Formats: sequence, C-alpha cells, structure tokens
Amino acid sequence: MRQISNEEFVAILDGHRQWLATYGVEGDKADLRGVDLRNFDLEDVDLRDGDLSEANLRSANMQWAILRNAKLCYVDLREADLHGADLRNADLRNANLRYAKLNEANLTKTDLREADLYGADLTAADLKEADLRDVLLVGTNFISSRIYDTKVTGFDDLKKANNLGSTQGFIIDEEDEENFKEESRERDRRTEETLDVDEKGLITFYLPDSYGPAQVGRVLVFLSLLYEGVRIALFSKPEEKNVLFDKAMRPEHYGALSDKYSLKINAIEQGSVKGVLQAVKGVLEIILTIKSEWQSGSLFEEEVKQEKIKTAENEASYFESRENTLIKQAEKLTDLATRQELPEDVTEKIQNLLRMKIGQIENFEESIGIAIHVQKYASTKLMKMRDELGGEFKALDQNLLPDSNPNDNQ
Repeated sequence: MRQISNEEFVAILDGHRQWLATYGVEGDKADLRGVDLRNFDLEDVDLRDGDLSEANLRSANMQWAILRNAKLCYVDLREADLHGADLRNADLRNANLRYAKLNEANLTKTDLREADLYGADLTAADLKEADLRDVLLVGTNFISSRIYDTKVTGFDDLKKANNLGSTQGFIIDEEDEENFKEESRERDRRTEETLDVDEKGLITFYLPDSYGPAQVGRVLVFLSLLYEGVRIALFSKPEEKNVLFDKAMRPEHYGALSDKYSLKINAIEQGSVKGVLQAVKGVLEIILTIKSEWQSGSLFEEEVKQEKIKTAENEASYFESRENTLIKQAEKLTDLATRQELPEDVTEKIQNLLRMKIGQIENFEESIGIAIHVQKYASTKLMKMRDELGGEFKALDQNLLPDSNPNDNQ
C-alpha cells in the first residue's frame, strides 16, 4: 500500500484541477492507485476521471465527492461515507463497499460488477442503468432508491436485499424473466380454474392519526403479504416446500404483485387513513376460514405454537434492522414448516372446510400448511400494530384479524 504525505496529496489535487480545467493540456490527471487515503478528508473533492484503483478508503469521508468516470476497481470503501457522491459512469468493479453509506449518491451507469455491497445503504440513491451483476446484496438497503434498467445477473441476487419493494426496474436474465412470467400465467390460470374470479371482495382498514407514514407503509406491506402469500401458496404450480414457502413469504420478488389477480388499491383516503383494497372474493374467504380456525386455537399443537412465538420474539422486525431482513424470518419459518406437520385431525378439518370453497388442489396439505404459516406471520405483525396504535381491519365486512393473538392464550 503506497503512502503519501498531505503535501503530496494537495499537489496531486492541484494538478488534477488544472488538468480538468484545461481539458488535459496542463497539469496531471490524479493517479492515486494503491494509495492509503484513510486519513485524508475527501468531502466535496473533485476526482472525476481520476484513477483510485486498489486505494484504501476505508471509513473515509467522501460526502458529495465528485467521482464521475473515476476508476475505483478493487478499492476498499468499507464503511466509507459517500452520501450524495457523484459516481456516474464510475468503474467500481470488485470494490468492497461493505456497510458504505451511499444514500442519495448518483450511481447512474456505474459499473459495480462483482462488488461487495453487504449492508450498504442505498437510500434514495439513483441506480438508473447501473450494472449490479454478480454483486453481493445481502442486507443492502434500497429504500426509496431509483431503479430503472438496472442490471442484475438473476433474481437470486436480490433475495436478501432490504426494503426492495419489487423487482420492477431491474433487467434480469431473459430466462429468469420469462420464468417469472410463466409462473404468473400459471397462478392466474389455476386461480381461474378454482375460483369465480369475477366476484370481487374488499379489504378495508381504518388507521387513526397515531399511525405515521412508516407505520402506514408497514400495514400495506403486511396486508399484501397476508393476501398474496395465501394466494401463492394455494395457486402456484407444485414445487418443493421450501421453494414455495420462500415465494409465499416474498411475493414482491417473484413478480407476483403483477399477477392479474394480485391485490389492488381501490382507494386511500387522507386524514386518519382509510384504505380499500380490491381482491378476489374466494381468496378472502379462504383467509377468513383460516383466521376462524386459528382463533379457535385448533390449528397448531402447543409445541409448534411455542416455537413460532419464540421465533417471532427473537427475530428483529423487517423494518428495524438492515441486516435482519424478511428473508431471515422466512428461513426460520421455512425450517419450522419443513420439520412440523399439521396435526392430522386439524389438517382434515381445514381440508374439508376449504374443499367446499375451492375444491381439490394439488399438494393440498403442503400448500395449506404454508398458507397458514404466512397468514399467521403477517396477521401477527398487523395485530401488534393494531394493539399498540389502534385501527380496524376487515375483509368482506368481517374482522380480518383475530380479536386477540390466539397464541397469547396458550
């Protein structure tokens, strides 16, 4: 690692400014390859077109730095603060950006192939036409980031990212994209064969002014998960249990929110928030049937209930930690669903109840087991907010949630 003095660094910056101002006629383009820059203040620095490949910038302050067209291959930017930095067209291949702050950074057309963005914060970052192929995105925060023609290798790259509302805007491998479309068509076909899809039903919710914007957002997320998770579990093509469970727990990442029969916003009124969501009535009837059986306390044996409660208590909320994402909850619950079977008498009871509504479906026992787990997870989250902040949730004019958490009474 090359060391330079502060005087040498100032001289390099002066030469670079002159090179920029004269379009390369005078001065010298900054060459900071392999330099240890951890102790230099790089806030607002203009190093566009410079070469910082393999430099050590760990924990560096680079807020609002101009690094457009800069070479940053293999650079160490762990925990660096790049808030508002201009990184348009920069070459960040193989860069280490673990826990870097890139909020409000401009990453338009930036090449990040094979970079490490584990735990990085991309809040409100502009990722238009950025290349994220083969990038590690575990725990990466995408809240409010701009995604448009952003390249990724495949869907798996996105599965463990945080606050990524959907895959819309990403360019995914054509084969993966076609698979998503085919799965969507298959879910729609199976729904049409099983339910009267022309008969619509409504989910309504009323939230008092104790709910802030973040809480309203969480309500919509978990209402969507409750409905879409049950729909996906029951109307997807037969798959391995853990694969189907992952899809039911993360519908936004498998293109399910674009399905013909996905949940639609009918109206959102301001003030104390009132929302109306349009759904397929048959799916809501299934959800209400599961809710009724859950409320009666007959769905799960005590051992399963206690393990589920322990999991929920030990896992941090999806929105409270950038590292502890919903996929970790899914992995825990997938393991639980795989190891625990529904009691035979309960399975038979649920099967008989739902067969009267939807008839026979393939792999019924596995599918309904997953639907129940997902519904209970989303409902528990909504009940916690309802109990703390108030509010009312209904489907088909019936209470969507149990009056109290049935597990609390066990």
